Amino acid sequence: MACDNIIRRNTMKQKNVKYNNKSKMMNNAVQEEVVVNTVKSLPRWVFIPIAVILVVIPLITIIHHFDCGLENYEWFSLDGSIDDFFLYYKSFFLRIVGALILVILALVVPFYDHSFLKEKRNISPVVAMGIFGLITLVSSFLSEHMSDAFLGGVEEFEGCFILLTYVGSFYLAFGYIKTIKVIKFILDAVMIGGFLIGLLGFLQTLGFDWMSTDLAKYLVTAEIRDQIDYDSFQIGSIFTDNTAYATLYNPNYMGSYVTVVLPYTAYLTIFGDKLYRKIFALITSVMLIISLYSSHSLTGMLSVVFAVAVLVVLIIPLLKKKGRVITLSIVGVLIAGAMVVMVSSGFMDKLFASPEQSKGVQSIDNMKNHKDHIDVFLMDGRKMVVNLNKDALTDPLWALNSSVDKLITLTDDKGENISYEVDGNGHAKINQDGYPGFEFYTDVVTDVMVEQTEENNYGYVSLLYILDPEAEGTFRFKYTGEKIMHLNDFDRTDNIYYIDKWGFRNNDDFASGRGYIWARTFPLLVRCMLTGYGPDNFVYYYPNFDYVGKGYGAYKNMTTSKPHNMYMQIWVQDGFLVVAAMVFLYVLFMIRVFRLCYGKNRLKLEKGTTPFGVVLATATAASGFMFVGIANDSLVGITSIYWCMLGVGYAAESMCHKQQKELIENA
Repeated sequence: MACDNIIRRNTMKQKNVKYNNKSKMMNNAVQEEVVVNTVKSLPRWVFIPIAVILVVIPLITIIHHFDCGLENYEWFSLDGSIDDFFLYYKSFFLRIVGALILVILALVVPFYDHSFLKEKRNISPVVAMGIFGLITLVSSFLSEHMSDAFLGGVEEFEGCFILLTYVGSFYLAFGYIKTIKVIKFILDAVMIGGFLIGLLGFLQTLGFDWMSTDLAKYLVTAEIRDQIDYDSFQIGSIFTDNTAYATLYNPNYMGSYVTVVLPYTAYLTIFGDKLYRKIFALITSVMLIISLYSSHSLTGMLSVVFAVAVLVVLIIPLLKKKGRVITLSIVGVLIAGAMVVMVSSGFMDKLFASPEQSKGVQSIDNMKNHKDHIDVFLMDGRKMVVNLNKDALTDPLWALNSSVDKLITLTDDKGENISYEVDGNGHAKINQDGYPGFEFYTDVVTDVMVEQTEENNYGYVSLLYILDPEAEGTFRFKYTGEKIMHLNDFDRTDNIYYIDKWGFRNNDDFASGRGYIWARTFPLLVRCMLTGYGPDNFVYYYPNFDYVGKGYGAYKNMTTSKPHNMYMQIWVQDGFLVVAAMVFLYVLFMIRVFRLCYGKNRLKLEKGTTPFGVVLATATAASGFMFVGIANDSLVGITSIYWCMLGVGYAAESMCHKQQKELIENA
């Protein structure tokens, strides 16, 4: 009995101990619940707009028929009707997503934690992104073409509202992603988006273009279905067979997309939480790599190699000796493979090709028309003047009734005559030593824009041709009755202006014609140090009236709407401060990543999805994106992904910083 009482008492004591422990646990849970209630983190559904940006926006492809308004400029065709397949509706729906993000930031977020605004280390990125948005807004209001500046313009549709959406998505991700669960939700969206784009690109690689399907035809023609003969209407790819471009406007942008998305799918392949996630990520990664290769985007391939090199530099301190050797060997193979691809594809020839290699040396640098003469500025700095006989020009058919030697006189910049001879075809060719062998001849053409009557000589128009035979440059001039004018390739008369250009002299073909565009873009940068001309306003200020440049080679009938360089594009349109803010956000992030990898109490790569792993993936993706921007423009369906994921990277880095701080305090 005594023994039983003792056992009962001991049992009761044990129960009381359990009860007390349970009570303490419940109290702790209550305290934790209070903490959670006082410092709320946003639920995952709040980040659905970001998921839409990552998954849906890049896929949107609907034909939009519109009048671009450029027909009001002589350097453009008289027909301003354009069909846009890939960009307009991406921009349209992204603006709606941007409005939802604004509502979330204004109505939902105020009830949750704002601690990130109180941390001094977060002031710099918040202010930098604020400058990005503010200066963009100012540039838009100051723009002469405000409609394009706010809503977007031809071949870009990346107006102010889209750029402000980038700002909002960055703030939402950076400031309010507090848990790894939300990060996993975002990564799942990245992986799904990558899978869909990769699948489309992979199928195109196999020769099955989604644009050729009846389903694509039905979806893509949603806007114009009642305006066309739907049964006979065909949608054909303008790209070569087996070229991957998915829904990204151009194969070059497949390179940009893979550069941003592949680091995350590769990370999930290695460090994914579940086996099925790893397999899904692996399949996605393989399809993206195949799509990158079949896109033939050498810039994209180089950017991936550069991004991998940056990743190796970051993780070297985290690896053991054996791991370092394996990693460096893999990178060496990648670099060697990239060099083989560049050489075998003729990339180096394309990159450094110049007119000397293709069509002879360009002799004319600039021209300028006047009332009765044309100034021809040679590449060696000299000027030649083509003087026209004023009396001969009074005859509307002067090209027929006046021989070329009676029509023109050539002089140098000192007024001394330059000799030429006339051949049997009536072509006058310079024969004076030290001058290029230019040819001058006349002809008549029919002006299809006027009624052909006897009174107007049946629409015949007299033209003077100046030919640079060595470099295959041809220029046409007509007399309007008041002034000798240039007749461009759209058969529209316009003045021919002296074009200011810097660099790439006789090397316009550099990097597939980027040398031609960049040389004429550089002078615009000086005028946009504070604010730019306005988003999507590049086309209005770039010298598309550079008829001398277009008269040589592959630039005829070409309208340049973007510089094929993201930094120049943003600088000219939004101002240098916006570019500086963008670069600052990248550099600041990379500095913080280096501190995590090389600083004291550095973190370790662990199994499963962790904030540190996401930081490394973001550093890789951001580095590739900044690299690919050297030769590619910002694109509405890809740059939006970059800003979302940079915000996620900053949020993950904040988690790592707190974790590292705890390690230091507990050391």
